[in-house]
Amino acid sequence: MSVRMSQKRDQLDPIDCCPVCGYTDGEFLPWGESGEDPSFFICPCCGVEYGYEDFTVVAAAKYRLAWLRRGPKPFRSSIEFRDWDWAVQMRNIMSSEEIEQLKVQLVR
Repeated sequence: MSVRMSQKRDQLDPIDCCPVCGYTDGEFLPWGESGEDPSFFICPCCGVEYGYEDFTVVAAAKYRLAWLRRGPKPFRSSIEFRDWDWAVQMRNIMSSEEIEQLKVQLVR
């Protein structure tokens, strides 16, 4: 997994994962090879538009929380997730501690 530090977005995250939900297909680059050029594609998992709704860390966190509160499910019905667990997918972009904190926020 490639990792990059984004100065604009001020976070360390995998370059090939959605910064909101952690979705990856192993080839897709939501923010381009540099990690600074948004693709403006829509994540097939959470539906975020890269470069618009995830431009800042705060915006990505707000979108993530809203998506999870709606009941996390694939944005595109053509994507099939078998035995899918959002918390496991989030390990692509968050630590175990951060995931636990997110779970606490969801019950508020």
